[in-house]
Amino acid sequence: AATPSTQAVDNVVPTVTISDNQSGTATGAITYSFSFSETVTGFTVDDITVTNGIKGTLSGSGESYTLTVTPDSGLEGNVTVAVDSAKAIDIAGNSNSAATPSTQAVDNVVPTVTISDNQSGTATGAITYSFSFSEAVTGFTVDDISVTNGTKGTLSGSGDSYTLTVTPDSSLEGNVTVAVDSAKAIDSAGNSNSAATPSTQAVDNVVPTVTISDNQSGTATGAITYSFSFSETVTGFTVDDITVTNGIKGTLSGSGESYTLTVTPDSGLEGNVTVAVDSAKAIDIAGNSNSAATPSTQAVDNVVPTVTI
Repeated sequence: AATPSTQAVDNVVPTVTISDNQSGTATGAITYSFSFSETVTGFTVDDITVTNGIKGTLSGSGESYTLTVTPDSGLEGNVTVAVDSAKAIDIAGNSNSAATPSTQAVDNVVPTVTISDNQSGTATGAITYSFSFSEAVTGFTVDDISVTNGTKGTLSGSGDSYTLTVTPDSSLEGNVTVAVDSAKAIDSAGNSNSAATPSTQAVDNVVPTVTISDNQSGTATGAITYSFSFSETVTGFTVDDITVTNGIKGTLSGSGESYTLTVTPDSGLEGNVTVAVDSAKAIDIAGNSNSAATPSTQAVDNVVPTVTI
């Protein structure tokens, strides 16, 4: 009988499994693990194919290796990592089989926000602001909005669209500024927003006033010239906006901040001529209506003395 011949055989191909450290959508670097079914050699970073990402340095040996992959900037899609067959060998010289590629969802696109309002010119009252995000976000509250020269109302909306009414400060003739800083809201992947370009809205809620004066230093005996001095330039002021008691109006002249009117007292008047301008008779450039003027009262005596002999 022959002495039996025993020959060791290994024709089991090593397999490799790829996994990563992400439980959901990734927003930054991803660490990949490469687990071989047995010890292999000859496995290098060049044996790994990465789509939509940048490979770091491969570490490990034997059955276990790791690699950090940085997704491409501005990626909202998938990073795919693959290992083809015949990239490493076991101790017997068997080459590995190809791994099932690993596909990891990535979103590193930072949500942006644009601020706009409902005003086409200078505002005179409350302003409605819209906050439009580039994608749906959560965690955005009224406290995340900075307002200068105004009072915030209640924030409404959700997802990618929000609105807020701001009441400008009383008697403001200047700008209301609304801003949103970075890292005030997050998208579904956890990316924080970038800072918005602040919105600056011109406001004028200062009501123009008007003062009435005349050219008389004592009791008038004839025609009286009245001056109407507004606190700022106004339009729409006409002679019909002036109320005269015990006198007849002439022609109104002037423009901007200054107007004049001659009033002829009633014949045989021994009393007062009163001139008044009610509110909402003229508007400034922003559309604010004037407040009522303090009426002007002028003593008049145009009764001619008679003599009886």
